Amino acid sequence: MDKMNKVDKIIGGSEIPNCVDERIDETKAFIKREKRRKKIIKNTAVSFGLVCVILLGMSVTHPALAEKIPFLGNVMNILKSDKAVSEKMSFIKGVNNKNEKPINEKAISNNIGITVQEAYCDGSNIFISYIIESENSKLNKSDTVYLNKYIGGGDIKSSFSDEQLSEVDAATKKIDENTYAVLQYIDLVPLIQKGINIEDTFDLKINISDLSIWDETGLKYIKGHWKYKLAMKKDDSKNVKFEPNLENNKAVLKKVVLTPGTTEVEVDIPKEFGESAYILAYDDKGNKLDGHTFSYNIESKIGTLEYKKFTPISKDADYIVVKVVDKNTDNLDVLSEFKLPLK
Repeated sequence: MDKMNKVDKIIGGSEIPNCVDERIDETKAFIKREKRRKKIIKNTAVSFGLVCVILLGMSVTHPALAEKIPFLGNVMNILKSDKAVSEKMSFIKGVNNKNEKPINEKAISNNIGITVQEAYCDGSNIFISYIIESENSKLNKSDTVYLNKYIGGGDIKSSFSDEQLSEVDAATKKIDENTYAVLQYIDLVPLIQKGINIEDTFDLKINISDLSIWDETGLKYIKGHWKYKLAMKKDDSKNVKFEPNLENNKAVLKKVVLTPGTTEVEVDIPKEFGESAYILAYDDKGNKLDGHTFSYNIESKIGTLEYKKFTPISKDADYIVVKVVDKNTDNLDVLSEFKLPLK
């Protein structure tokens, strides 16, 4: 099948591409080869652009950005499948968006379009994916682009609380010329610990005023105004919560919460364990779960109540092992150990 027929087939709606990067590359190559035939290019580009608008449910109004073929890939899946990124940012391993419908709400400022592609809440966490597309040459020189001046420096609020939501981590990747994928991770547990109820449905207001970029000269910022109001729905139907209150060597395993994206553990650690006490978690095969977030670390009657999040444990795991170790020892001496059945 020649290139024109491939484009016609996509435009005709008989095929929605699964391999997004390949299709985009084919389309770009096709357009470059046909530049001399201006009439064909004009008709093809306009038709393809209209289909992309229909597919994505969004409109592109800026002239420069309108010429760019919209990115059709899934940000969460792209970052999750990139081993280098997911190993470095372990929270990505738990991202699960199988049942989510694309939001694709776009805002444009300073010749930069930022699209909220997806956002979902499991009651304990919120994950938001973005596509950044631009004709701004300053932006394109950077291999990574982050939202706001630093992680946690954004303006994200919900209708269920007046407090700023806590963005604890973010991942980013350049996926094409002038195109970047960004994933934000928001921890809701600090609010839950304060007694704030995460409502079943709520509004999420996002205000982005800066982009942080790294180039050969160092860190720079690009200012702009990108605002969103998202209608969110909490889905905690797959979460499983245990409150075993197991005691071992004076430490107490208070909670274990399993969500599709995280394994969460709360341990009350006695003061005599010292500041080097550290929580680790393992599945029933002895595989260590990657820890990525401390939700809180607060004073308790016996010492310190710590809540830590790890990558998700296998659904088939019969039990979880939680250890409190001394991280300052070569062999990570075990101070306390718990084995909790999950079946």
